[in-house]
Amino acid sequence: MQGLLAAPQTGEILDAQIVGPEAGELIHELIAVMYYHGTAADLLRMPHYHPTLAEIVTYPAESIVERLGAQRRDSVCSRFEADRRFRHHGSRRGGGPC
Repeated sequence: MQGLLAAPQTGEILDAQIVGPEAGELIHELIAVMYYHGTAADLLRMPHYHPTLAEIVTYPAESIVERLGAQRRDSVCSRFEADRRFRHHGSRRGGGPC
């Protein structure tokens, strides 16, 4: 079992948990990422060989990055829509992110 806790705005890894027979061999990577204030996206950019047990740390990181992406996309769309209403455009002629 593994788990990651990340800051909701930045994705910085704040805590990591690994339970199992090889936990001592896996936790060092997460400790290094936390030491350098790395994010879940940073963890995904690091090479993880397949098939190895080490790639298991990427699974919770992928979930975090996906959630952060959805939050950022929603935030951008909200700002775009507010700006569009403020300018009284009434149409989406100019395009936009949403």
